[in-house]
Amino acid sequence: MIFQSKRSGTVTLWKVSIDGGEQTQLTTAETQLPAVSPDGKWIACLYIPVPVNEGRLAILPAGGSRFVKTFELK
Repeated sequence: MIFQSKRSGTVTLWKVSIDGGEQTQLTTAETQLPAVSPDGKWIACLYIPVPVNEGRLAILPAGGSRFVKTFELK
């Protein structure tokens, strides 16, 4: 399960097994509104870069790490 939390001081994405257990932080940048691809391999989310504060659509692997692509929102 992918969710957003502000526990790290900024809103970031986290994951946890549906059976519970340890929660893992997936992003360190401000990211919100995760959506998982149908095959479960990718996450799309709203990325808000600092100091710009203009939201972008970001794509990252479901296991976390760096964004593979970001898109301007107009």
